[in-house]
Amino acid sequence: MSNAASQAGVVGEGVVCVRCGYALAGLARDGVCPECGMRVEDSLRGDALRYADPAMVRLLRRGAAFASWMLVAGFVVGVAAPIAVAVAGAAMRAVGPGTGVIGDVLGVLYLLAMLAISIAWVLGWWWLTVPDPRLSEADEDHARRAKRERVLARSSPFLLIAATAALVIVNGGFELLAIAGIALALHGWYAMSHAATLARRLRDPRLVRRAREYRWLLGICATIGGALCGVGWMLYPIFYLHVLLRLGKDLNWVVRLLEDRAQRASDRADDSVGSAA
Repeated sequence: MSNAASQAGVVGEGVVCVRCGYALAGLARDGVCPECGMRVEDSLRGDALRYADPAMVRLLRRGAAFASWMLVAGFVVGVAAPIAVAVAGAAMRAVGPGTGVIGDVLGVLYLLAMLAISIAWVLGWWWLTVPDPRLSEADEDHARRAKRERVLARSSPFLLIAATAALVIVNGGFELLAIAGIALALHGWYAMSHAATLARRLRDPRLVRRAREYRWLLGICATIGGALCGVGWMLYPIFYLHVLLRLGKDLNWVVRLLEDRAQRASDRADDSVGSAA
């Protein structure tokens, strides 16, 4: 930050606490935030996530895990459901009439499972786009861009779910397939853009490049690839999951780093108290 601190050893204008967003201007660099007790020094180190509020980073890690594993769960249920329906149909034909209720029950269970998975997936993206207090006040232009990216990344899953639900309810149609493909492409773009931003803050340049490349690749898979017998739609979750799993791995490393740092600080405080006693 350009106005991080003055030469007098106090914090300059435009710096906020990484935990609570409190304006730190005028406070000593070696002091603590009067609102939440976070060290001022931790708020003067740029936007790297290894200096962010540990609670926020843990939330990001949880969001990446939910978004990743709910994608896998949705894929498994989506593949397993047709197989279960086919097996049930064969069983009903063998037993005879009067067993159609099995197919109805399986259909209801499938819809309930996909609803639960969709809710958990959206919740994961909500956590993965949690706002950072440092970006809300320090730089107005940057804050606007970050907020726009966060809002688009949060809202695009709802658009995708709505398009998919319409496709299922109406039972196909080229127009709905096209809409679903566009929704899939938009979500891929916004999701990978946000993943690239987080990767930059995680100081992982390889993941930054990959996420930016995948913005285009996911769009191609969702639109042109989707029209080619659905091949693109099968490749889409593979590329998508590749980025999210790497993001989750990086976030997990940062969480462990922050926990180790907090433990060392606690040990030093205990040693100081013991020495004073």
